Amino acid sequence: MLKLAKTLGLVSGAGLVMTLMMAACLRVATDSSHAAEAKQRAATLGEQEALDLFKSVENASKASIIERFIKDHPYPKVVLLGRIRIAELDYKHIETQNPFRPSRPGNDTWQGFVNYYAFTDYIPIPDDPEMQEAYYKRLHTLIIRALGEVNSFDLWMRYMSLYSQNPYFSQAAEQMEKFLITRSDRWEGYEILKKLLALWEERVKQPYPNGEMLVRKFQEGLAAVVEREDRMDAYRRYLDTFPDSPLKKRIILRVDHLELRDACVRGDQDKMKEIIRKYENDKDPLAQADVRMAVSQLEQIEYRETAAAGTSVAFRQFIARYKDRDYAKLVREANSRLMKLHDQMLVKARATGHSRLYRQFLESFPESPQKAAVEKEMHEAEFREAIARKDRDGLKKLRDLYPNSSMAPSALEHIEAWEFDQAQKSALAELTTAPLRAFLKDHPKGKHAGGAQDLMDSITGQHNAYVAELQKARDADNASQFATWLIENASNNYASKRGKKDLESLKNEIDVRQLISDLTTTAAAPSRAVLPIAQARALSDAERVVAFIETSVSSGTGFIFGRNGLLLTNAHLVWNADPKKIKTRMARQNRMGTLVSASEPSGPDLAVVHIEGTYDPINVGNSAALATGEGIICLSGRSTKVETAKGRYLRTRRVGANEWLIIQSTEISPTHGGVILNQRARAIGILVRPENVDPAAKENAPGILYALSLRSALPMMEKAILAP
Repeated sequence: MLKLAKTLGLVSGAGLVMTLMMAACLRVATDSSHAAEAKQRAATLGEQEALDLFKSVENASKASIIERFIKDHPYPKVVLLGRIRIAELDYKHIETQNPFRPSRPGNDTWQGFVNYYAFTDYIPIPDDPEMQEAYYKRLHTLIIRALGEVNSFDLWMRYMSLYSQNPYFSQAAEQMEKFLITRSDRWEGYEILKKLLALWEERVKQPYPNGEMLVRKFQEGLAAVVEREDRMDAYRRYLDTFPDSPLKKRIILRVDHLELRDACVRGDQDKMKEIIRKYENDKDPLAQADVRMAVSQLEQIEYRETAAAGTSVAFRQFIARYKDRDYAKLVREANSRLMKLHDQMLVKARATGHSRLYRQFLESFPESPQKAAVEKEMHEAEFREAIARKDRDGLKKLRDLYPNSSMAPSALEHIEAWEFDQAQKSALAELTTAPLRAFLKDHPKGKHAGGAQDLMDSITGQHNAYVAELQKARDADNASQFATWLIENASNNYASKRGKKDLESLKNEIDVRQLISDLTTTAAAPSRAVLPIAQARALSDAERVVAFIETSVSSGTGFIFGRNGLLLTNAHLVWNADPKKIKTRMARQNRMGTLVSASEPSGPDLAVVHIEGTYDPINVGNSAALATGEGIICLSGRSTKVETAKGRYLRTRRVGANEWLIIQSTEISPTHGGVILNQRARAIGILVRPENVDPAAKENAPGILYALSLRSALPMMEKAILAP
């Protein structure tokens, strides 16, 4: 190289030194490569020499010899073959149960052997193909046989999972298959089988050859296990695990058997009926036994219910249902109870004599040999009961149904007596002879015909006398005359029955006629001056029947015009108010009133209210008798007293059917309304607020007030008085 450098003219000074250094490094590198190669050849030759020497100790019977050789020749192949040989010696010692074997973790038991040589790093899987073949062939055949001796689910599965690429995988699977077959009656064995089948399919990419056979083995083995256990949870586990098992029907039958036993304890009839429907045509002995058990239990339950009901219908229905399938042997007892019930019902009916009990007996035992005699007894009992309760219609019906009965004549007598009694009561209660005439028409020659005629004559006479006296009092407008006659003739049925009501009506008629007279009679001459004493007395009387009225919408004044508490006031007080909650205060007494009638908002602003009690009504007068400029008095109700104010009558204006009194006063305020009186303290009008006055009558002037003449209120007042 130096020569080449010189030739090329590249070497000079420092460049020459660098060139020499590069040449030296190249030489050293070349020497190192040769050394490594030589070392590798030496190692290979050493390992081969050790392998050749190993043949001399390979068949030694003591593991210690091999262990020393490995220690002296720690080549990988030597170590692998040596340790495999130690495993073979350990296997032989365990197999022959050699008591002098050296103590090592892997040579005391089969399980220890498997754990040590299969699941530790003592002999790792070699990479060299030749050594790998020896490793599996010599070591794993021993491990597989040792696993067969251990028979552990966990060890088998651990080995199969760890060495899934093992060339002896199939051999291991076959050994494991034999092991699993011997334990096909264990649930943990089936779990291992599932793992084996999954592992095989993952490794081989196809189903395990004997997979279906193994599954069937476990289906059969575990079916026997759960049948021996005979528990619901075991059966449920089996059905959940093997939904397609050919033994599924057998297991379901046993599940239903357990459920039937539980249903029998609980009295679950629906479950029993379900079992019967499900297995009544099944030939399996257990199924037939369950059907018989269910039917027997149902029969016993139904018999208890039948006995509790205790009716003939229930017993007959039970007998009809079970006579051909009497598993519980209860039909005979039901027949006995039915006959006993027959005798008990008949004895009870005859002891009490009630037709209802006879009828119940005949309905319960329509085929009874004593039917004819019982029917006759029942008919007689029906006659007696109808007579006792005075059932005329029922007795008539019985007489028509059983005309030949010995009770028919007596029934006819009772019917006539009852009808006469009823006719008397109706005639006296209604004060009419019509019921008596109807009785005589039905019984013209009866035992009570004379009594009916006498009563008719008496009622007719009393009626004529009463009507004549009432008409006399009406013609004379004298209610007290009629009241006196009523007292003197209290024995008159009409007087006691209708007198009070007719007297009240007569008084109302007289009151109305008097009211009409007072409001329509015009004085022949202008009103004369009224004495102050007389006016004060009349005003005092009027004030006692003037009331303060309050509703939920307004308040105002009213006055009593009817003896029975009829009060006239303004309609605007009750519009939109509760008609049953009208408060009144009169003569320092509070009372609740109810609305009788009221004009419409477009009407004359009048209403009638009723309060409980009897009163001396206010006297009324005819406003037509007023003279222009004549003084008037206004009584206005307040919450605590009646206030008096004065004014002057100006004139009357008639608008349609209403008369409006136009009054001038500086004292009277229409805020609370008021009753307008003339100088004799007679009511002639009722004050109306200006906004409620008919526009045709309204005048706009200071101090002008409006009152509706009572002549316009007459129709409403008259109707209220005469109302029932």
